[in-house]
Order: sequence, then structure tokens, then C-alpha cells
Amino acid sequence: MIPIGDYRFTDDDRAAINRVVDSGRISEHKEVRAFEDEFADYVGTKYCVAVSSGTAALICGLAAMTALEYIKPSANVLIPALTFIATANAVVLTGHKPIFSDVENLTFSMGPYEITDDIDLVLPVHLLGYTAPMGSIMTKAKMVGALVAEDAAEAHGAKHFGAMAGSMGLWSAFSFYIAHTVQAGELGAVCTDDRDLALAVRSIKAHGRVCTCRVCTRSSGGCPHKDIPHPRFASSFIGYNFKTMEFQAALARNQLAGIDENIYARKYNERALEYGFRSLNGKFINPHYSRYGPFRTVPMAYPIVLTHTGIRDRVMAEIESNGVECRPLFNCIPTRQLSYKWHPQALDIFPVSEYYGDNGFYIGCHQYLSDSDIGKMVSVCCEAIERISNE
Repeated sequence: MIPIGDYRFTDDDRAAINRVVDSGRISEHKEVRAFEDEFADYVGTKYCVAVSSGTAALICGLAAMTALEYIKPSANVLIPALTFIATANAVVLTGHKPIFSDVENLTFSMGPYEITDDIDLVLPVHLLGYTAPMGSIMTKAKMVGALVAEDAAEAHGAKHFGAMAGSMGLWSAFSFYIAHTVQAGELGAVCTDDRDLALAVRSIKAHGRVCTCRVCTRSSGGCPHKDIPHPRFASSFIGYNFKTMEFQAALARNQLAGIDENIYARKYNERALEYGFRSLNGKFINPHYSRYGPFRTVPMAYPIVLTHTGIRDRVMAEIESNGVECRPLFNCIPTRQLSYKWHPQALDIFPVSEYYGDNGFYIGCHQYLSDSDIGKMVSVCCEAIERISNE
């Protein structure tokens, strides 16, 4: 089976794991701190706070905004209707109201059109590594007085007008899941230029404790909370246990060191797949959308949207039976997810999100694919799509 995502341990990875073992520290310590510094530098933000997952990053970012009164409780948060459900869940779990916007055709991203006066926070998603139109979103948000954050979970290294995904909003959330460009299994991060927000996230991810120092200075007499007898056990906010581990950070540091080569391989594979599917474009599948240069996409996976309706699951079943893993595109959340049947927009119509959710799927585009893998993927997918579409 040619997988959606893959991870292949290198000698450097084994050395990194051994480095953690030899240090005697497996919870947050030097590797986590080094990763935070290196990833903040890569994204182009002043601060990065590592957490246990991308979902934890979203929850911490939203909870920190509430705790600092950047947004009111039960704020209206605009998100795309087509995205991984973690985006919506994080909004609900932090007590806010998700307001759904349809995505634009081809781009998988929401535009600025649904940003109205009643929106408090806009949370676009750079889905599958395709950047949202952040310039127009931020301009419209500023006009109505809304703040902007970014769900950049799947978009490490993607750019919009030369700006890194995750560097444009007030804060951004990243995930380092196995299929993503920087891989660590389970790991997340919040990136921001706002010091107060970074400190609030650092507190909230650790039960909301007063102590937010990256390296404890209490034993040396330099603790900023010396007036509190036990700052580690004193709480400033309602928080969670979203701390991470040294092992994940050590692996992510290795991945980050090789991210340029990784991106090159993913873009090469994207072009090869795009060329292989050229005969299907416009007839059996939607034209593939990709950007280069200042609009660089970094594909987490390769999306395919069928032009013939009602056959997606049959196509996927045949593709997988021939050794190519594939997964459906994320469902339109308010109209297709049982967990959101209560939502006021559950009976609304989101034409693009619903079409993509019903008729789209994706295959791998990761850096470990070989030319023979690409050839097999093209052959298997083209045969299944064309034959079933013509039935």
C-alpha cells in the first residue's frame, strides 16, 4: 500500500532519541525549548509555544484570547465549512460560536466575503497546504473590527505573497502529524508576535499555572513569582494539560532542519501527479490548483475532486484495493457531521464545501514517494476514475 503519509527513521533520528534518553529528561526540557526557538525563527514570529497536538494549539490560542479579553466569551468565530473538524471543535470547546463560510472553488480556502460586523474572530484554514487569501481577509477583518488568527496545521512552509503561513494573523496553530511537512507523530505549536498571548498560552497548556518561565530560575533566586510560595501550583487561568515530550521535539528539529529538501520533493511529486492526471482535467476531475513563487503551496496531500457525482466511494474502494491509500476530503461540517446537527447553519447550503466533501478525496504527496510510486498512483487512479465515471 502506498500510504497517505510516511515516516522513515534516519540515523540522525536515532541519535536524537538517544540524546533524549541520555539526558534523563523526557518531559519538556532542552529539546522542546530549542524546537520552539527554531520553529519561531522559521515561521518568522517572535514566539512559539509547543503543545501536545495541533488541536491543543487551536484550543490554547482561543482560550488565551478569551483569558486576555481579546475576544468576549461566546464570540462569533468565522471558519470554513470545509476543514478537518478539529477547527470547529476547538471553537466550541472554548465556549465560542463557530460561524461557517463556504470555501472558494479550487482553492479549498475561505475568502473574505462572509466577514461581517458581527464576527469577532476570523480563523481561516490553510487546508492541505493551500494558503487562504490572507491579504483580503485581513483587510476586510480590519474594516469590521475583527481579529484574525490562522489554522496553519497543514501548511508548514507555505507562503502567501512571500509571507509564511502562520506569520500573518495574531497567532497561528500548527500540527506535526505524520502526514504533514514537519513530522513528529503528535505535536503542535502556537506561533505569535504577541508576548502576552504567548505567555497566556504557555500558562494555559500547563493547567493555567502562574509559572510561565521557559527555564525555572527559582533555585537561583531569580523567580519572578518569588512572592508566591509555590508558583507551579498557583493558577492564573483555567487550563489544560497540553504539555509535550522531548522525543517529539527532537524528531521535529531534525525534520525542520531538512524542510527545504522535503518541500522540494513534495512540489516535485505534486507536479508529477498533476502531469499524470492531465488527461482527466476538466472531464473527470476538477483542474488541480497549485501555486508557485510568492504563492507557494506545500501540499500535505494531493486532492482530487470528481466531476461525476455519487461515485466517489466506489472510486476510492477500487483505488485502495489496488494498493494506493486514499481518504475522503473533509466533510462540510454543519451540514454533514452528526455532531453539528444542532448548529443553526445545519440546514444552510454551502455549494462548494458540500460538493468537495461529497465528491473529493486525496492521495499521498509526501517526500518519500518514488517515481515508481507516482507512476502506480497515476495509473491506478486514472483507470478507476475514468472507468467508473463512464459506467
